[in-house]
Amino acid sequence: MKRFNTIFALLSVLLFACTDGGGSGAGGGSTPPSISGLSFDPEVAYLEEGDGTTLITGQISFYDEGGDLSDVVVSIPSQGEIHIPVIGISGIKTGLLIGQFTISNLEIGNFPFDVWVTDSQGSISNKLSGSVSVVVDDRAIYWHLRTSGTSATLRSVSWSGDRFVAVGGDSTSTIVESGDGKLWAPINSTPGNKLNGVVWGGGKFIAVGDEGTIVSSLDGLNWSLESSSTTENLMDIAWSGTAYIAVGGNSTVLSSPDGENWTKYSAGIPGFNIAGMALCSNRLYAVGYSDYSPFATVVLDSADGKTWLSTTIPNSYYSLFDIACSNSTLVAAGAGGVIFTSSNGVDWQQGGIAETSNVYAAVWSGRFLTVGMAGGAVSTDGLTWDWITPSTIGTGEILRGVTWSGKRYVAVGESGTIVTSP
Repeated sequence: MKRFNTIFALLSVLLFACTDGGGSGAGGGSTPPSISGLSFDPEVAYLEEGDGTTLITGQISFYDEGGDLSDVVVSIPSQGEIHIPVIGISGIKTGLLIGQFTISNLEIGNFPFDVWVTDSQGSISNKLSGSVSVVVDDRAIYWHLRTSGTSATLRSVSWSGDRFVAVGGDSTSTIVESGDGKLWAPINSTPGNKLNGVVWGGGKFIAVGDEGTIVSSLDGLNWSLESSSTTENLMDIAWSGTAYIAVGGNSTVLSSPDGENWTKYSAGIPGFNIAGMALCSNRLYAVGYSDYSPFATVVLDSADGKTWLSTTIPNSYYSLFDIACSNSTLVAAGAGGVIFTSSNGVDWQQGGIAETSNVYAAVWSGRFLTVGMAGGAVSTDGLTWDWITPSTIGTGEILRGVTWSGKRYVAVGESGTIVTSP
């Protein structure tokens, strides 16, 4: 019934808002009426934009020799026909039916319909077809500040398909969860040191943190402390499809098939702290920064998370904090809002400035979104960026992590900050 009601509201409001286009008649003509120019703007509505409705402006041109239009008929596939009485235009032969109306955008899909008119003699006009598409909104235009239930710093967030989990902490671990990204609740008992990264994969949430802390959960609500075999700070974690790969200080890499039994490896660069990682086309890519300064900008890559190759970006000395990828482009982001892009993970170019200060997290949703010290930025290609100011996002707090659920961005940061779009 949701689709039926959406289209009914669309046509009924539009057709009752009538303006005279000129001409008059007494009714009873033998020529069937005709309609043309069914148009409405926008033809695409975004899922859950604003309050869940989108304002549409539309019009239909009509000609009726007899000036006796009686009904508009709307036919919706699988829903049948709806007859809507035409009022207030008796004797008018030609004109425009103009109006503004709202449609619900709480359901993704394409909503087609046919429309025609009849007169008082039962004559039927030609038919016109149209449709309104409701699509996911990944533009990062509309943001909402949420209540997290904690004042601790949140550094990473992940989506399982039915639950968001955000992790962080100041001296000990903090975990908060949400089913929709809007309402959040803290997990009262969480083990371990402060947490820096979280991922969903292989049927589990796995989070990693300081001094080798690793915790796991099947549901995001009940967490267990795992043994990691390292005391290095762990900064990020990814699921490769067959194994969990955790990375951190001093080139530390851990691999586990189940999140419980971990084997330690090294990326081979002493003093290099791996801060962010992503799985791109079945290959892992990682970025970070060095304890030694200056240090060349390095991107790591691996087929299995065990053996790593390194690529040095020439004449570059930036710390990088995260990496994300589309099907064709990798984006690495870091200090000073710097962005590097690559199509193959080997040849890199500086793509521009995403923000005005450090970028700490990046995600791909159909476009790239970065967040950091000064709001965020979006790009379709990684080269040209539109800055999202803190006032647009709704907070001046530093944002440390971001994820995309397929319908919603969730970004987390200092002082327990959580913001979502839309």
